Amino acid sequence: MQAIRFAIFMLLSLLACLPVYAQRDVNPPGVKQIQLKLSGTPSEVVIKKAPLRYNKRFAMSFHADDGIADVYKVGFRYFTGINSPSGRYPGLYFTDGCGNDVSFKLSSALFSFSSYNKEDMHRPGNHYNTVTWPQLDTMYRNGCGIYNHGFTSDAPTGRDEISYSIKRNESYIRRMLAGTTPGGVKTRVLVNPNGMPEYSPEAFSFGYRYAFRMGAWTIMPETGMNVAGFSSWDKPLELNRVLAETVDVKQLADQLSARSTNGAHYWMPVFTHRIIDDYPQEKFYSDWDYIASTYGKKGRDDIWVASEEEILNYLLVQQRVEVNYALKNTMLTINLSGHLPPDLRFYTLSLVVQTPGASIVGMNLEDGNSVTHSAFGGDNMLINLSWDGNSEQGLAEVAENAVSIAQKNPVNAFALVAMDYVLALPKSREKEALRRRLCAINGIDYEPGFCIKPAN
Repeated sequence: MQAIRFAIFMLLSLLACLPVYAQRDVNPPGVKQIQLKLSGTPSEVVIKKAPLRYNKRFAMSFHADDGIADVYKVGFRYFTGINSPSGRYPGLYFTDGCGNDVSFKLSSALFSFSSYNKEDMHRPGNHYNTVTWPQLDTMYRNGCGIYNHGFTSDAPTGRDEISYSIKRNESYIRRMLAGTTPGGVKTRVLVNPNGMPEYSPEAFSFGYRYAFRMGAWTIMPETGMNVAGFSSWDKPLELNRVLAETVDVKQLADQLSARSTNGAHYWMPVFTHRIIDDYPQEKFYSDWDYIASTYGKKGRDDIWVASEEEILNYLLVQQRVEVNYALKNTMLTINLSGHLPPDLRFYTLSLVVQTPGASIVGMNLEDGNSVTHSAFGGDNMLINLSWDGNSEQGLAEVAENAVSIAQKNPVNAFALVAMDYVLALPKSREKEALRRRLCAINGIDYEPGFCIKPAN
């Protein structure tokens, strides 16, 4: 038994190294150059990277633990207005600073399996009162987050079990969403089960960038943090969060706003478990209605409400990208450079350009997936950039690596993770070959039917 546990530990260590090696690869910004046509010669040129996306003054984020159904039925619908019953929820909005509405976003931290019945809790019809995979797919495709909360509700405490819980939930989530999101959803945010700090270093060893638990006060106090005063966004981060039912959420928003002056920009993550029962539904409505009407589109329009992952990805990109410019006659050329990791979900950057004495009258963008900008004709412009910079291993390569590891160490902990990745692949001869390799390993508790050759 001791030998088996040692083998599991060694293989988990090997798995842990794989993402680290991958992260040695870095990419330049997906947008390399922007050209701005000016009406004349400006007295000076000032270009600043906005501390927060859309040049907002402060930020808040909201997520719900355990994958309860109301994160979609109440939270997602109320924030975004998408799939709202009878149009009851119009959505909550701020703008991108360029005249376009952007809805509030939220996230779901979930475990996949019941520790009691040993079955998928999110399959439609399983009656666990949990968010379903199709609902999670809708949330993800509309910019919300899906976070790893361990594989089951029992939150194991042994190191080997913690490692398996993180890796298996990651592989299973990816498998269940691979049919609609190309390559599946790869979780890179951990919400520590039961707030246990032991989960954070294990997650970081697997390439996770962020872990959230109450009491992680080092850089995130209970009153929020000034993101403009921190410069290590490219390191693994363990961050605090506050429980919605134990704080005055409206007052928290007011305090974050009040403190975001003189170059300070505050952010605080808020969470609950169940919106309807724990964070009473009417209070949820009242709190976020107040935030939207005061600081959103209909108010000061200076708040950014997004997933924790989107906010943290922005801060990392903002830190890593370097901005230089050249002015020739009436053409201002802005060049972006830097080294960005290949494993982010969001690659975004907002620039504030000031050209006193000359108006900005035109723009040419060399490349990039998306850009919005404020109106031409003034000497102050906000430019919001977004591009697809993710270049991680494809699902087929991940599955091949996982199968090879399971063959070298034939135990459930590795074989079941590999099974998930194989099942996530589309039907092909390569998939069938990987399945056969796994099924040649003796003594593994695969799902029923996995080792039965599929019909042609």
